[in-house]
Amino acid sequence: MKYSSFTLAMLLSLTNIASSQYWMKTYVPSPYNTNHWLDVYFLPNDPNYGWVCGFSGMVLRSTDGGLTWQGAGISSAYQLESIFFTSRTTGYCSGVEGVYKSIDGGKSWTEISPDTSISYWGLHFVNDNIGVVLSGGCLNNVQKFFRTTDGGSTWSLFEAYE
Repeated sequence: MKYSSFTLAMLLSLTNIASSQYWMKTYVPSPYNTNHWLDVYFLPNDPNYGWVCGFSGMVLRSTDGGLTWQGAGISSAYQLESIFFTSRTTGYCSGVEGVYKSIDGGKSWTEISPDTSISYWGLHFVNDNIGVVLSGGCLNNVQKFFRTTDGGSTWSLFEAYE
């Protein structure tokens, strides 16, 4: 329980979201307060909006700079490693089990994986439609880059070999 509160307090302090110059403690609602978090993202142009993702398919969202958090779950996911939002409503999350999209600020998620037989570990979007998801590179020296230009409805693949 202390890890979640400490981790979120540290992230708040590092990103200076609450416009304060000191560490702040924040509380995470149960059952999310015992989770381990793997990524955090706050909107650069509106830092009141932030999200974290982690194990057990858990995603938290904040609309007040991290002072309070609301939780959501992705039932088909266990390990969520990357989260990115392009606006207050549209966001993407990826992990070992797939790639997911939210159009309601992270309250609910839909799977949009380009290939359900592989694991994902990172993503980045430049707007609501254009983005890339990363996979591979650890076991077989093949790095896969999946690109979308329509918000994850279709994907093109580029493979890089070491």
